[in-house]
Amino acid sequence: MKELLDIIGVKNAFPLSDLIEFKECYLCTDNTDKVVIAFKMDTVDEMEEITLSIPVIKNYIEMMLDNAGSDNSGNSELPRFLWDMYVVGFYDTNHNTSLEPEVLAKVHRNKFIARKLIIQYEDFEDLKSQYMRAIEPHRYLNTLINDNNTEDPEEKSLKEIKSRFNYIKGLVE
Repeated sequence: MKELLDIIGVKNAFPLSDLIEFKECYLCTDNTDKVVIAFKMDTVDEMEEITLSIPVIKNYIEMMLDNAGSDNSGNSELPRFLWDMYVVGFYDTNHNTSLEPEVLAKVHRNKFIARKLIIQYEDFEDLKSQYMRAIEPHRYLNTLINDNNTEDPEEKSLKEIKSRFNYIKGLVE
């Protein structure tokens, strides 16, 4: 699980093995306003089991914030309040059958305690892309902007000319 978090670019991940013994979960706090509880899942029922543990995790987060404030550094990534909580399950479709859209919609709609997401993926690039779009859209947009800006202007002009040529060719035929 830790390897998955490294692949998608999560820098601050704390294991929750003391709080959740039945599943390997991590508390991710890369953003200043979001708390992500991430885990690898095999069934949809695991999402509900993790959700039931959120009050305990909330107390753990508050304790972390208290400890960060008591060491006089004041360097805590999370504000004292007003953070969004996400429960994100990584569902590998190479080892499991794909989930039905109705099941996904039911899980995603239930935002009572936290926003719940199931990210179905086939490879690590797919996982990274979906995670960034859902949890860190600003990072995803930055990669799109940077990818478009790294293209050679001459190559971009050639592609544009070729595209227009093919369009005109299609009109003539």
